[in-house]
Amino acid sequence: MVTVDPCPVVKNPKLWWPNGYGEHPTYELNLQAVVGQKVSQRQQVLFGVRQITCEMHERNGHYGRRILINGQKVFARGGYIQPDMMLDWTPKRIDQEVRYYAAANLNLIYFEDIANPPDFFFDACDRCGVMVGQCFYGCSWMQSGSKYPGDVPLVIRCSRDILKRYRNHPSLVMYMASNEGFTREEVYRPWRQSVIELDGSRFWVPSNGMPNTTPEKVQPWFREDMPTGMTDLGGNSYGWEEPSEYYRRVREVPNWMFMVEVGSASLPPLSSLSKFIPNLGQAPQGPSFPLDAVWAHHGANKYYEPYDAAVRRVYGQPRSVGDYVWQGHLAWIFHKPSRLLVKNPQGSPDFTEDPVLTA
Repeated sequence: MVTVDPCPVVKNPKLWWPNGYGEHPTYELNLQAVVGQKVSQRQQVLFGVRQITCEMHERNGHYGRRILINGQKVFARGGYIQPDMMLDWTPKRIDQEVRYYAAANLNLIYFEDIANPPDFFFDACDRCGVMVGQCFYGCSWMQSGSKYPGDVPLVIRCSRDILKRYRNHPSLVMYMASNEGFTREEVYRPWRQSVIELDGSRFWVPSNGMPNTTPEKVQPWFREDMPTGMTDLGGNSYGWEEPSEYYRRVREVPNWMFMVEVGSASLPPLSSLSKFIPNLGQAPQGPSFPLDAVWAHHGANKYYEPYDAAVRRVYGQPRSVGDYVWQGHLAWIFHKPSRLLVKNPQGSPDFTEDPVLTA
């Protein structure tokens, strides 16, 4: 039997605040399991002290969620971070990316693709004041009628382990069952009960693909958690837009009170492009120069088209790949949307001069 003294362990704690709202202090908790007179196990845990509450704003039958940290309304700005194919993560890389993210004045990041990101990701978000929305079941593979998962009890046990593993992190503010799609009842109900039982200090949403209107439009097992007040359903854009368009949508499109997923393409620095695009800048001159098939494979797809068109319309046809990257960064800096879908932010451009690429 293990007993815990319920008395407060921290007197007059310094509160943890999101980026832009205050400091992000954490405390160290050292735990020991003593059997007889010997220490059999030690555990060091970092934690922060803060309170999460929410308000639901209603406008013409639509709802927008307001996140409050320590009673202060927070303007949530951010997007997603997603692992690359090879899971090439190190503490140094994640620390740099999260610091860049915070330096861009962003304060909320969603994690979608795997349910158990490395602990050093949460550590970095704790240090930088970046709030995290944690997704458990990806997008659409556990929907009603699906044969997945094959072992529901195993999924629930793993979900409970994940809740216990990360709940000490002050940066973790919300849980999502699925980012998109609608989790089947046999998974969602025990997941929801586990969140309430093992945490209860954070809010949760069934999916970011929920309508932000009335509950009767979704399956019965989601209705007690409706409205979610945040969605990426309808009216979002993954192409380049004039800044005025985003302000118009906020004023006129009801589900833009808390639009979860929207954004534009962007370009990494020239030094990064040269590492994964062979023969960079050697495509034949023409309307699509310097893009080629390899560049298309790495993301110059239909989502990229509006961004590419804007770069050429605003700054003219590039003479070199160096021109194109420079113009693309200008288009990003001066025309970026107010809410941003960020995937693996790489930080500030380091414009490198190369006589071949800039000639």
